[in-house]
Amino acid sequence: MEKQRTHILSNSSNLLGICFLVSTLVRSAPAVAFIHLSDLTAVGTSFFAISCFLSFLSMRAKNEKRADRYETVADLLFFGGLTALTITVAFLSWSTIR
Repeated sequence: MEKQRTHILSNSSNLLGICFLVSTLVRSAPAVAFIHLSDLTAVGTSFFAISCFLSFLSMRAKNEKRADRYETVADLLFFGGLTALTITVAFLSWSTIR
């Protein structure tokens, strides 16, 4: 029986778009403290883009072992991108409320 995979391709691509939106908001803010947030958003964007690519490759891979490896790395990068996006939005919200 073939293993049922849960792919994060759609979630990762949606969060990639949100990262672009947050990056635009961070760059339009006049505060100097947002320089590092812009870098962190760029890291999150890169992680989500690579996660999309690897998730697609895991769906298309013929070799089961290679597909598992792609899926594992995509999951880890997705979690890293989610962490970067969460930190960015938290600091952006905190500085706006303050």
